[in-house]
Amino acid sequence: MTALTEDARGFNLKPGHEVGEDEVCLWRTAVRVITFRLRDKVPFIDLHDVIQDAVTKFFTRLTPEERKRITHQWAYLRRVADNAAVDYYRARDTDVLVESWDDFETVEVGRIVQNPFIEHMQKLHLMELVDRIAPDMTEALELFLDGYELAEVADITGRSRKAVHSAFREIVMHLDIRREVENEPVTATLPEGHSEIARAVRSLGPRQAEVLRMSADGLKPRMIAEILSIDNNAVRANKSIAIKSLREKLGLPSSEEVLNRVRELDWGAAPATR
Repeated sequence: MTALTEDARGFNLKPGHEVGEDEVCLWRTAVRVITFRLRDKVPFIDLHDVIQDAVTKFFTRLTPEERKRITHQWAYLRRVADNAAVDYYRARDTDVLVESWDDFETVEVGRIVQNPFIEHMQKLHLMELVDRIAPDMTEALELFLDGYELAEVADITGRSRKAVHSAFREIVMHLDIRREVENEPVTATLPEGHSEIARAVRSLGPRQAEVLRMSADGLKPRMIAEILSIDNNAVRANKSIAIKSLREKLGLPSSEEVLNRVRELDWGAAPATR
């Protein structure tokens, strides 16, 4: 197979087929989206070939006119990638890999039971919420719900990371407000002391601080969601926003460094209520 290159004009899909000059951006988008979608589903040794095959099929099975008529481009490309993964494993007579080994995680209190109906309703609620308060971020939220991190969402959609984080912070705030009305107030245990990291954590919202503490303790998003009675996507968004805030305030080089610093904190026993 021809190697993937940055120059779409030099990417020969099949004999007699090339990406047209007017579709260079679409080709690059297709490579990025399909790569993000497949990188955790296909073994690295075969990843290049599967990406190449998926991109080739996208540009050879559809005419330029048909590609222009695609309404939701990212969703279509994700489906192309998923089909490529299924074809890959069918060809090898084995099962398709799951998105994450977290799906098999067992905790001391027992296996976490997933309810597809509840998860579907939570997703619908999130989509309705983003349609109301940040309609230009609908595509970004769809990517986030598909498992991409906020930084990846920003890269794929071409939006700035600051814009994506700001929009998702507002969505998370609305989720917390809704929970306060329907359930008990949001509470969190906050760290004691006067260190820079302790002050930074206390400046976060109670939900973000609680999610950050549990994440530093090694709990996975699904378990945190179970404990706090919120949905898994709200946990992921709160964690991403909290880590980004602390990295900016403290100048820390990585997310792992943030979690390491949080683990060293002395967390008080008295909960803070908002």
